[in-house]
Amino acid sequence: MSLKYPLLCIECKSSRESLEDLIFVTDDNVAFCSEVCIQKHFKPLTTYLDKNLEPFILEHKEREEIKSSPSYLTHLLQAPDHIIRFSNELTQYFYVYTKNIQLQNDFFTFLAICFCFSKEPSYLLKTEVVDPDFLNILLEEGEVVDNKQMSLEMLKEGDDFEAQELSDIEQKKSHFLSILLTLRAREDIALEHFIHYEKFLDKTIYHPEQVIEWEDESGDDVIIYIKTFEDGYESSSFLYYVISTIESDVSLKPKSNIILSFPSNSSEIYKYFVEGGKVLLKNLKN
Repeated sequence: MSLKYPLLCIECKSSRESLEDLIFVTDDNVAFCSEVCIQKHFKPLTTYLDKNLEPFILEHKEREEIKSSPSYLTHLLQAPDHIIRFSNELTQYFYVYTKNIQLQNDFFTFLAICFCFSKEPSYLLKTEVVDPDFLNILLEEGEVVDNKQMSLEMLKEGDDFEAQELSDIEQKKSHFLSILLTLRAREDIALEHFIHYEKFLDKTIYHPEQVIEWEDESGDDVIIYIKTFEDGYESSSFLYYVISTIESDVSLKPKSNIILSFPSNSSEIYKYFVEGGKVLLKNLKN
């Protein structure tokens, strides 16, 4: 007989044979045997969240569509405007991911309240569409943790080169986003609809009609992949752009990190990149 500390579910107290049979949703070694036990354990917390969010919920016709859409949620968790951490005296944490959304003349804040495990969202407690003014309260009461800080914390100590590389990509993303916002026309594809065009990314990279080598503001070369599509979410014909870093051996196939991808039907954006770069491949439709 060997005596050892059993692997117990924190909720139902049942034991498991190995760690693979347990679910972890936070970094404090609290384990569960099933999602049912997770829901039971955190029911008081979700009830508390429901009560405190209720005054700020926007009862809008688009609310349920936004909440139930996997695309909106994926975009929120992968590219949030803010990540805000809340804690108590027991150093227990939950995180609020926020994304501002504009639909025609209406503005919303879409948020997801979740736990994080190993710096990644692990268990969703609540999603809601709230008044944008509520974001100010969250920012005042919580601890803001931005995307770059979360990503840098994931790197092991001593990975200075990787950390610098990640920081450079974030700076380049801000630069190209600024170009996009400056050149795009009012009638161009709405920013909040970009998530509906992400399905065109792979086709643009692997089957581009045009590839441009372009020097950015830091003097680094980036690659811009461009492809025409006819079946857009709100535009029958548009160009999809993928901007990425490249390795020392320039190739028409991506060996790179994606900086930014977006759809556009703006002739000004196309002219800006084509006239400012070196065309490596051109087979663009009229």
